[in-house]
Amino acid sequence: MTSYWCMWCTLHPLEWKRYKENQASIVEEDQRPWTVDLNNETLEKIRTGQLKEARDKKGVVSEHVWPFIEPCNYIFPHLHLEIGVVNMVLENFYGFVEEQVVVVSLPQGCPHYCHTHLPTRQPPGE
Repeated sequence: MTSYWCMWCTLHPLEWKRYKENQASIVEEDQRPWTVDLNNETLEKIRTGQLKEARDKKGVVSEHVWPFIEPCNYIFPHLHLEIGVVNMVLENFYGFVEEQVVVVSLPQGCPHYCHTHLPTRQPPGE
């Protein structure tokens, strides 16, 4: 299951993020809870080419590691969420820096240039 999709039901990410506001407008079939069998059925359809669109695949990418544990018994991974949020903030910050910061090359012979063109700090009391 990809991390973008709901780990408990078959809702599209845009739907589960706004579930409380749009609950009445969501089709009942899209609200089905995941089961190991439903995951396996979906995976089989993907492998046979019956499902090609990401919306139809619903985040299924592999078989369950432990097929005897139903998704309704999963515990939400809070640490992974927090790590993911921090990673998103860092990625956005790095993207901002790459877009906004311009690397300026100094003229050749930088030490001489720096000493002759940059203001020098006067020691206190002079």
